[in-house]
Amino acid sequence: VVTTTQNIMIYLQGFSCHIISLCTCPLVVCLLITTIISSVCEIANAEVQLLPVGDIHGIHIIPSVVVSLNSTKLEYSGQYLSISWHGVVHPLSNDSIQVFAPSDADFINHFPVKVARCNKLDHEYMKTGKGHASLSLLNLRSDYVIVLVHNQTIIAMSKPIVFENLNQPLQGHLSLTHSPSVLSLSWTSFNSSHPTVKWGTTPGEYTNLSEATTHTYTKDDMCASPASDSGWYNPGLIHTAYISALVPGKTYYYIYGDDDDDDANSILLWSSEASFIGPKSAISSSSPSDYNSRDSFSTIRLMAYGDMGKTETDLFTIRESDPGAKNTSNLILNEVESRPYDAILHIGDISYALGVGSEWDVFFNQIEPIATKIPYMTCPGNHEFDSPNHFWIDTSDSGGECGVPYRARFNMPLDPGPPSLHNKNNNNNNDNNNQEKATINTTNNWYSVDIAAVHIVMINTEELFWEGSEQIAFIEADLKSVDRSKTPYIIVGGHRP
Repeated sequence: VVTTTQNIMIYLQGFSCHIISLCTCPLVVCLLITTIISSVCEIANAEVQLLPVGDIHGIHIIPSVVVSLNSTKLEYSGQYLSISWHGVVHPLSNDSIQVFAPSDADFINHFPVKVARCNKLDHEYMKTGKGHASLSLLNLRSDYVIVLVHNQTIIAMSKPIVFENLNQPLQGHLSLTHSPSVLSLSWTSFNSSHPTVKWGTTPGEYTNLSEATTHTYTKDDMCASPASDSGWYNPGLIHTAYISALVPGKTYYYIYGDDDDDDANSILLWSSEASFIGPKSAISSSSPSDYNSRDSFSTIRLMAYGDMGKTETDLFTIRESDPGAKNTSNLILNEVESRPYDAILHIGDISYALGVGSEWDVFFNQIEPIATKIPYMTCPGNHEFDSPNHFWIDTSDSGGECGVPYRARFNMPLDPGPPSLHNKNNNNNNDNNNQEKATINTTNNWYSVDIAAVHIVMINTEELFWEGSEQIAFIEADLKSVDRSKTPYIIVGGHRP
């Protein structure tokens, strides 16, 4: 919580970190989150290892082994499905249920969407050779199939599972812009032709609308495996629209979806209604008494964390574990619903997708209830960016993503606007080499933004920021331009020292 006449404190919700509390004065607070000791951040160690591709060596369907479902048609993303299986004569401890998308995926050479051991899903499996479980499926803009793997061989397969509407608008998230009267909203769809956001000041009454721009990225934009091959999942189309003419402190209600569709009232074509409070505007005077006279501007609440990752809502995963992420998200949501916050600062290591595209969908599904209420501001970490021969830190921490999904999915406030790897109407082949792909767009790798009396600078610790670099030039120019009579407090966020 930042109180403009008393102190600055960054409240780190959900886990233990260095908490910064400083006396009143113009200052720079560096949010280099280096000591995170909760279970959430165990993910930064051994927990980020993927289960290996190659767990399946072949397909040999045994008719007596059956995988059955309570339904093969799903209405909405995240819907739960009941699965049962029986007929395994000699069950093994490493037998598993695996979920693939699309249904004709390369089961042997591609990461599944979800995996769980049969004996973990049903503790009687080793005795009976049968079991049942529930699982949640996100709308990945394709169909699914569920397979039973025994002795590294697929021996049974479900019928394909389909969503009623692949264009269900998903993954909504707000971000600040350079103007306090404008917020950016991004979301995804399969192939919406007229993506639009509608908003107003009364629930259910939307008197304003804004059409979105659309972009995407392809596996050819990635730098290495698994992002470019075994981990590739089509992200669909990514839409970005701007909600404007906002009044500070006023509550706005909005929906987003496809304005061209025939049935504009369908829940599947438009998001559920969300709301936010208009961002605080800049303060024109440096007088402490002036600050205190404006109650809505006297306190600025920010929540900062890093290394969160994501957790499935069921017993399935493609990692050994992502402990604590869902619990932390729930705690954050409880906190932001209990009092007004001005922004979330996620300081790097965002989703831990590590080159498996479907994991980005899991992450955005997890934060959507938060990020549709409050601007979700980010900066990249090593697990978004680092890839051999592409940046100054020569590791494979991003799983071959080299910042491409991060830049495309988050629209941070640095001109010239939203990242645009590929416009949806661009049919040209991408002939860029890997080095060029890694630097397609840097508009949201580092940036600054104001919230009332606070100037926030977010940097990218994975790209050069020493003398002569583009990033240090930005940092120096930005800090020199700060008007301390309007923004006496400066916060700098970066993933690691």
